[in-house]
Amino acid sequence: MFSLATIGCLLHQLNNGLTLVLLPSQLAPVIAMQVWVSVGSADESAKQAGLSHVMEHMLFKGTERRGVGEVSRDIESAGGEINAWTSRDNTVFHLVMPSRLADVGIDVLSDVLQNSLFDTDELEREREVILEEIRQGKDEPLRALAQNMFSGAFEHHPYRNPVIGNEATVEKFTRGDLVRFRDRWYGARNMALVVSGDFDPDTMKSKLAKSFAGLSGGPNPRRRRAKATAPVGKALLSTGALSHSQVALAFRAPRVDSPDCAALDLLTIALGQGESSLLSSELVRERELCRSAYSYLHALQDHSLVVVGAASDADKMSKALPHLGRLLQRVRTELISAEDLAKAKRAIEADKVYQQQTAEGAAQVAGSYLALTGDADFERSYLRRISSLTAEDLRDVALRVFDPKSMNLAALVPPNKALLRSAGRVTAAGRMMLLIQKGVASKPAKQKSNARKQPTVLRHQFDNGMNVLIKRDTSVPLVAARAIWSGGTLREQAANSGISSIMAQVITQGCGRMSAEEIIEEIDSTAASLSGFSGRNSFGLQAEWLAGDWKRGLDLLSECMLSPHFDAAEVERSKRQQLSRLQSQADSPSHQVFRLFQETLFRKHAYRRNSLGTADSIARVDAEAVRRHYQRHYPVSALTLSIVGDVDPEILLARIESRFASEPSTQRPERPAATEMLASRPASKREVYGYMDREQAHLVVGFPGLRINDRDRFALEVLTTILGGQGGRLFLELRDRQSLAYQVGAYSLEGLDPGYVAIYLSCAPDKIEDAIRSIHTEIEDLLAHGVTPEELARSKHYLVGTHEIALQRRASVAAALAFHKAYGLDFGAHTQYAKRVDAVRNADVMRVIRRIFDLELAVTATVSPLAASPEAERRMRGVVRKTRKTPKARRTRGKRAGSKR
Repeated sequence: MFSLATIGCLLHQLNNGLTLVLLPSQLAPVIAMQVWVSVGSADESAKQAGLSHVMEHMLFKGTERRGVGEVSRDIESAGGEINAWTSRDNTVFHLVMPSRLADVGIDVLSDVLQNSLFDTDELEREREVILEEIRQGKDEPLRALAQNMFSGAFEHHPYRNPVIGNEATVEKFTRGDLVRFRDRWYGARNMALVVSGDFDPDTMKSKLAKSFAGLSGGPNPRRRRAKATAPVGKALLSTGALSHSQVALAFRAPRVDSPDCAALDLLTIALGQGESSLLSSELVRERELCRSAYSYLHALQDHSLVVVGAASDADKMSKALPHLGRLLQRVRTELISAEDLAKAKRAIEADKVYQQQTAEGAAQVAGSYLALTGDADFERSYLRRISSLTAEDLRDVALRVFDPKSMNLAALVPPNKALLRSAGRVTAAGRMMLLIQKGVASKPAKQKSNARKQPTVLRHQFDNGMNVLIKRDTSVPLVAARAIWSGGTLREQAANSGISSIMAQVITQGCGRMSAEEIIEEIDSTAASLSGFSGRNSFGLQAEWLAGDWKRGLDLLSECMLSPHFDAAEVERSKRQQLSRLQSQADSPSHQVFRLFQETLFRKHAYRRNSLGTADSIARVDAEAVRRHYQRHYPVSALTLSIVGDVDPEILLARIESRFASEPSTQRPERPAATEMLASRPASKREVYGYMDREQAHLVVGFPGLRINDRDRFALEVLTTILGGQGGRLFLELRDRQSLAYQVGAYSLEGLDPGYVAIYLSCAPDKIEDAIRSIHTEIEDLLAHGVTPEELARSKHYLVGTHEIALQRRASVAAALAFHKAYGLDFGAHTQYAKRVDAVRNADVMRVIRRIFDLELAVTATVSPLAASPEAERRMRGVVRKTRKTPKARRTRGKRAGSKR
């Protein structure tokens, strides 16, 4: 995708001083041209108010070669569009058209900038158009609100003036005024021409130099003398023909190239852009005091402006204002959440992407940065600055900028309302200001964080046994779903091992009346996701949609579960893909060492098998086998469906009921019992070896583990965290102190049946024996002395923090609800995770150490180069098992919401 950050911009200055900014790309056969003139309403004298805007209009009213209307006609005839705008700092003329006809655009722009006539009759006609525009603005109350906002914030700076001017000055402009204004401001040295799109830079530069050679250099670029004085808070109120009240707060801020401006950009997004923003969630959704609430950064050349506003029913505004003030105080004193900060950064990144999808968008980005900072490529450094900002940076800039003493208020209220009846406009505006300042000055209410109140979960079980869990979350316009059955590897036999993984791939490849291609098109067209999954303990589907598409998404998800095709061609395709993945795993020594470990630990239990199966078992699977397996083991009556997101729970439940409630209640067969799972107590140490021609050796020392519902599960997570990680015992001892290994970690994996606890590392082959001894030493030290209070506290903080991070996504919450329910646990267990982890004491960890780390039950598996050491060579004559070409099972470190088991 085209981006200034990757393509870059080419700058050149013509002999007359005209700056060229060239942005070549080949995204589409389109070209955009924009002329940025450094003059706007802030450059006008009092008598010139509105002259920049009149000048913009008149440049379209005929040249020596083109009559009235022919400027637009020529561009439109070439398949393009041309227009212009005026701001406080700039006047911009822009066109976009097919690149093959770029010469027409160059000719038109050069013609209007060098040869406009400013015909007197046309000026009179256009004057009436502009006066009508001014009068129309008086019928738009929000324009008055915006003007009052600028007037208060820039009382002593020309930014206070309306861009469009006023009737008194516009009525007096003459042709001579336009000519003098052109001569002063429309010189080449005061312009930049930005060209973006499909063109050759050298050819374009040559054409532009020739076409604009006649443009006079003009005076030196502007040096605006007016400087804004220190901000002093003002309150201005006006009435308008509207049924509700509006308030806008304006805070002066630095230029866009100031470090503070990037922080303010992020802050205003988190504070007031989107339904999940702080202002919207508090004032609109939760308290219902406002119809809307917003904040944004208005970037200007001399100063920027931060705007915070709200619209409210007139009788609620007085209640809303103190809350608005308190929210400003909150961001001045508290850190925004990591989720909100990340969301704001994504919004800026997305805006960049959306802008630069088009030639005109890319041109506007470069032109605006050039006008604001003097650097057309400023976006590059600006985005770097954005990415480096922290929540602390946003809090600090909020404390400086959201100063209640320098806050400017502009209010718009319906006429004859109580606020005006009780006092004059100035007094009423002052009262509104005081209400907000009172909130800003107040001490923030004690609260744990800025996290939104968690909604409750709607639970329902249909008569056929299907369970439904729905949690409404309107903070982001997304909906996530998880449909889960317990099963997966546990419902397979050795003969059909891997069938669940094949089934997970093909269940979304055709259903009902839709082919695989039609499903893919439906998913792509709605920017959704839909896929199947299979693990050691479960099988199911996962999906996400934009909130506006939830009905289409749910219908497709339902159809995949109720009437999957399991087409023979798709099954064969999936088998080929699965064999390819098996081969990739077979080439990985880390996969191989875990395969050795699991095959030895779990003996004949299903957990010993690879979830992808074997080449032989995959070969035995066909479409009919997949269909029978699905119908036998995964009826609707055993399904758990959880949905989390921005959707009404009752409406959603009714639609789910219409699709699933009439399905029959079917008893599925019991899964194989957990027999022959573990050796009772082996007569000798269990050590297994595999050999691969690799530089490093790979080692697993593992033990029988726990079930997912075991009371010691949380203490075990604490223990593996103490052992693993960069601050863990194993890392510090084996890597930092002894330099035995580069990669080392500890893992626990629980399931519906007991899982395992494993220590894994990779090291040089000649260090493998030392590594094993060091692991045993660490285990023996744990058995003798337990863990320290500092280790316990660090581990618990880490687990709780990473759990909270994982639950930021709606998909993770949906998965947690569904997995816990499907596994027979409390569906809301994820909400109690922090409490359960925090309750772990040293004695609990010690109990788990003694329960797990029985060295007589340990399995030691290694994969290394053949005869990597004398000890390995000796052991090859004993109990040696060469690895089969099968991959390891999936490993996880502890459990997180949404993990597949």
